[in-house]
Amino acid sequence: WYQRRVRGVFIEQVDAAGLSLTTERFKLFSSNIAKIRALNTESEGRWRAEINKFTLMTASERAAYKGLNVTHDRVEARNPSSQTLPSGPEAVDWRKQGHVTAPREQ
Repeated sequence: WYQRRVRGVFIEQVDAAGLSLTTERFKLFSSNIAKIRALNTESEGRWRAEINKFTLMTASERAAYKGLNVTHDRVEARNPSSQTLPSGPEAVDWRKQGHVTAPREQ
């Protein structure tokens, strides 16, 4: 029954992730399931590992989720003076806009 359950979960996960159904991926999935079971045994109920989208991934696929994801130009981020900011009003009365409350009990 356990193998049937693993195959059923595997097919559900593959469909959800939009991956191709391959023997290699099933072997990887089965290996990760064995690791999850071992971790759950070692934890003695203090915590529990579960199947998630990473259970299907290779090491290189998981690596894409690790570390800092820098998607902007780092030079511009370090030098804010190089950025063009929109011009704003000369002065703003935050009290009239309701962002500042009147003094209380001072």
